[in-house]
Amino acid sequence: MKTHLDELLLKHQFTRQFKAIFTKFMSFTCYSILWLLPYHVLANDKAIHAYNNFELPTAKEIFSNVLANDKQNSMALRYLAKIASYQGNLDDAEALIEQAIGISPNSAVYQYDAARIYAKKVVDGSIFSISKYVKKAREAYKRAVVLAPESIPYKLALMNFYLRAPAIFGGSKQLALTEVENINKLDNEKGILALANFHSLTEQQAELFKLYDDHLGNSASNIELLLHRGKYYASSEKHKLAHADFVQVISMTNDQLKNKVRYNALFELGAMVAKHSIQSDAAIAALTEYITSAPFDDLLPDKAWAKYYLAVIYQRDGLKEKARNLLTQSQDETYDKKLARKIKKALRKL
Repeated sequence: MKTHLDELLLKHQFTRQFKAIFTKFMSFTCYSILWLLPYHVLANDKAIHAYNNFELPTAKEIFSNVLANDKQNSMALRYLAKIASYQGNLDDAEALIEQAIGISPNSAVYQYDAARIYAKKVVDGSIFSISKYVKKAREAYKRAVVLAPESIPYKLALMNFYLRAPAIFGGSKQLALTEVENINKLDNEKGILALANFHSLTEQQAELFKLYDDHLGNSASNIELLLHRGKYYASSEKHKLAHADFVQVISMTNDQLKNKVRYNALFELGAMVAKHSIQSDAAIAALTEYITSAPFDDLLPDKAWAKYYLAVIYQRDGLKEKARNLLTQSQDETYDKKLARKIKKALRKL
């Protein structure tokens, strides 16, 4: 018998809107002791190095070999799940991360990884699976927070879940605000950022801009909040203001070249310029630095997208061969179906 919830899930408009909301929602230094270490420890190190350098086939092969020799190696399972998730094999990713959790049920990071995989399945799954995976994502985020109560990223992820999910799936502004308060107790700057997210996602524009004015003013020191404002301006099509904030973040982190906030600002600047045909001398340099310097990290934008956006700028400037080379690289690297379609369309225009 169909429940009221089932009826709601079957409504196409509801499903489409909900998916759209959820889409936004993700070394050993002493050589002399190496020979004493077990094979799987050395192999895991080598595989993680390959993973971090975006050598996914190599990482997958090493981790698979580790797992063949040690069925209980939860780290190998975790990274194989991350690779499968990146490549769009979400059923495999789900099975692998759940095996890892079965071996190490008290690992907060495994719970967090699982939540991100479940969230992807909400977006990519059928209308009949939405309820199941929203609930699984919620419980995994909550479990990660319980297991690592000092982790601000986990609390931020749970807060964002509460704000993005409809009430019938556990969404709650009050629970989100509680997480904001918990974050603020741990770190005031992160608490301000969390509150900015809260105001932004609840469309409290006046409160959001008061927060920006109070904590940025004439001497911005909170670069994460400055990046947040830039992204908010960009989403509101206030491109000149967004451009200024992104450039300021980049300038403020010139001595912190591996800062993730800098990497995000580089990408956001280039993406905005490419998408909206804005004239900017800084965009090419920003995307080039991102492509050459940013690490492979599933919490950073995909480099294949950065190559696509840089190709768009080159194509617009008449540099067709440079554009073609970047589009071909991006096409070879990406597993993103949406990006693949855009690349195919762009190549036809060259």
